[in-house]
Amino acid sequence: MSKLINVFKGFKSYINSIQLQAEILYRDQFHAHLKELDRTASLKSLRVKMLDVGCSDGISTLSITRNLPTLEIYGLEVVEERVEKALANGIQARAGKGDETFPYEDAWFDVVTSNQVIEHLNNQDKFIAEVYRVLKPGGVFLVCTASLASWHNVGALFMGWQPFPMTNFSEKDAAIGNPLAFHVGEEIEHVSMLHTRLYTLRALKDLLRLHRFKVVEALGTGYYPLPTFIARSASKIDPHHSAFQYIKAVKP
Repeated sequence: MSKLINVFKGFKSYINSIQLQAEILYRDQFHAHLKELDRTASLKSLRVKMLDVGCSDGISTLSITRNLPTLEIYGLEVVEERVEKALANGIQARAGKGDETFPYEDAWFDVVTSNQVIEHLNNQDKFIAEVYRVLKPGGVFLVCTASLASWHNVGALFMGWQPFPMTNFSEKDAAIGNPLAFHVGEEIEHVSMLHTRLYTLRALKDLLRLHRFKVVEALGTGYYPLPTFIARSASKIDPHHSAFQYIKAVKP
């Protein structure tokens, strides 16, 4: 029995390492697309207004906007304490929920980013409608979330377990229904940490199109159970079963 437990622990550690590497890869995707906007703005001596929905304390926002001088960085965050930290980190942050009316004017931003946020929201349609409203015509929406169709989630469902990113759906426990859950022992500090739903890549693209966005690029990062150097290629060939899905959409 102890050997079986050790095998489970070793597998979980391996899964966690893949998760961390996949997170680095999708942050690189954010940075690459923002760098394109920064380069274009520099040539035209323009400023780029960017909103990060769910900016937390601003650290992740700064990591994807590093060395991009044309960006004016705004943030929206539901947890008041994190808003204060984001402000201290140089983000023009405001308190607000992602699925309620944003405190910004119509057609105000050139780009809106959302990194691992949509799966936490109760009203996805309000969220996407607000992103559309505050974007300028031609504005870019960059969104990333975990994939329901990732092979580790397919395997979990085959075993009769909760998909890995959907074990933290209750304030009572962050690791329900999956013995290998990522969030074992974690405290639910705020209700906004809970996950409400997951998407396949096809579903997320369809949802954005229903809200009048034009999907111009759809990518995957991470590919369980493959190590990073193989996962990079596998996720390009088969983004639908990648660990995370990343979409670039444009407001016509």
